[in-house]
Amino acid sequence: MSRRIKIVATGVVVLASALFLGRSLIGRPESPLLSALQRVAEQDEITPLPSPTDLPPTPTETLLPEPELPTPESILPILEIWTGAPSYAAESEPGYDFRIFYDGSAWALTVDEVGLPALVNRDIPYCMVTPAAGRGLPRGAVSESQFRTIGRFPFEVVTVTQNGEIRYVNYFGGDTVVLTGFQVSFQEQRQECLLAVENILQTLSSVLAPTPTPTPSPTATESPTPSITP
Repeated sequence: MSRRIKIVATGVVVLASALFLGRSLIGRPESPLLSALQRVAEQDEITPLPSPTDLPPTPTETLLPEPELPTPESILPILEIWTGAPSYAAESEPGYDFRIFYDGSAWALTVDEVGLPALVNRDIPYCMVTPAAGRGLPRGAVSESQFRTIGRFPFEVVTVTQNGEIRYVNYFGGDTVVLTGFQVSFQEQRQECLLAVENILQTLSSVLAPTPTPTPSPTATESPTPSITP
């Protein structure tokens, strides 16, 4: 392409010189040289450079796929066991305790202010479960009973109200082996506390009570009979 441009440029210069000199080099306008230069100029037009709109489109940047994140390990509940003597020993078979499974990350087994075992919720303030045996109602309190199935067994649910305010709720029930009761106390989050308690009451069952290991009694050692010398 550059070689042809040079040829065309040279021809144009020669043509201008011939015209300026009054046809001294070519002689006549119909000269073969002049005709040839004109044909070259017509055939070899300079091709214009492509405009920016004629350029090929810029390839679109392809996004990399999102990295695959590892699946978080499932946090299983820490199951612990609360066992104890049933509240109603006369209605239970001898030699059996009640057993409840609970999540150790949500509940803690401790004792209440009078030394009884108590299951306390870690997330709901003042939500506590203690053994109940129907010790009677406080002065001015009234109770309302209903029977419900929790888990596999029926329970009597007793709601105790005093001065128009629910003070606590008792649950009495068990399997066919033991009959026991639990008192649930709370402050503000009553519904949340009762729901959490009923979730663990679904695991209530009976289990053989541990047999105490007898302590061996000390064996009396015989003292040697003193010899009597005459």
